[in-house]
Amino acid sequence: MIAGSNGLATNQNLHLRIPSKSALCPRCTSSESQEHIFLLCPFAEAIWLGSELNEWSRNLPKASVRLFWNALVDRLAAQADKMNLLAKCVLLFWSIWRAQNALIFSDIDSDPMVVIQAAINFGIDFSAISNQQVRTRVRAECTAVWTPPPLHVFKINFDGAYLKESLEGVGACVVRDHTGRVSHSCARRFTNVTSPAMIKALALREAILLAHRIRLINPIFEGDAKTIIEAAGSDASAGGDCDVIIAYVSVLVIIALSLNTEIVIGWLMT
Repeated sequence: MIAGSNGLATNQNLHLRIPSKSALCPRCTSSESQEHIFLLCPFAEAIWLGSELNEWSRNLPKASVRLFWNALVDRLAAQADKMNLLAKCVLLFWSIWRAQNALIFSDIDSDPMVVIQAAINFGIDFSAISNQQVRTRVRAECTAVWTPPPLHVFKINFDGAYLKESLEGVGACVVRDHTGRVSHSCARRFTNVTSPAMIKALALREAILLAHRIRLINPIFEGDAKTIIEAAGSDASAGGDCDVIIAYVSVLVIIALSLNTEIVIGWLMT
């Protein structure tokens, strides 16, 4: 998640760049870090306490969002509905973040139960759209060479490189139009990478996040990780160290579909 990399525009982060900007949470007198927004603020604590995830999230470490998430994944490891519960956790994070932005930008102070219900409603939409197979397509065929997308459509190719000795990897993606011209690209270094498949899954996640940032309509995502791509478009497993990432990718896909954006994910034979 983005929150796991301390990349959100929290007041604490903004204060480091703009000293005149207050670092305090608009709901209380504490410094507004990512951990505070999602886990430590009394508002967030009330949300977790009232949610169906309370049983699983209770007494987890809150020193960082990443530690909290990893501990939750470990606690849910033996649960048959693990992926469903993790998806609900992602949606709860998203609803908390939206509520914080609503307070800052629209002066709307939400009740914790309203935030919980918003996450539930988003989950219902998630399930409904997930069942509409016709709107998310995973290509059954593969191509041996790169082919341009149709006119007015952008293709995002993604890939990753993995260094086993240091458990590090780099995920990268590039956006091209129908002429092959590169319009955008990004690359990101990751630590604690446990397999080549994991860095490929992280690269796909970064590609979808890039598409969201630059507001692409009906993008095509293409990579050479067949297992990852098939898992992103179905209920198939990509392997234990990738399934959590794929769950997050699925949420991003559902967000795109809720905005009437069709996503095509295909694989390139190399």
